[in-house]
Amino acid sequence: MATKVILPINSRFKYTTLYTDANDDTFFGTWKIPEVQDTTDFIYYQIKASDIGRLDLLAYDYYGDPTLDWVIMDFNNIVDPIFGVFVGQKIKIPSKDQVLRMLMD
Repeated sequence: MATKVILPINSRFKYTTLYTDANDDTFFGTWKIPEVQDTTDFIYYQIKASDIGRLDLLAYDYYGDPTLDWVIMDFNNIVDPIFGVFVGQKIKIPSKDQVLRMLMD
């Protein structure tokens, strides 16, 4: 019997197709990341040493949800939260309203 996969609304896999094979195993197709529109509805934030590798803490501070760190990474084209950011780097943090609109879409 196949297990039903239920993704939370804030999942980065929201738009990724799920497939079930002949053995009723469910798996993800090619990842399609939800697109965070580049708008003027953001703030600039300067990375501190304590932020390196902990963009989840920024997501918690700005969105109340550490699992939304992928939003900050996607909006700034950051692939690696440890080696992809540096102290003093200015990044854009989309507003909570904008992120909620994107997640509800």
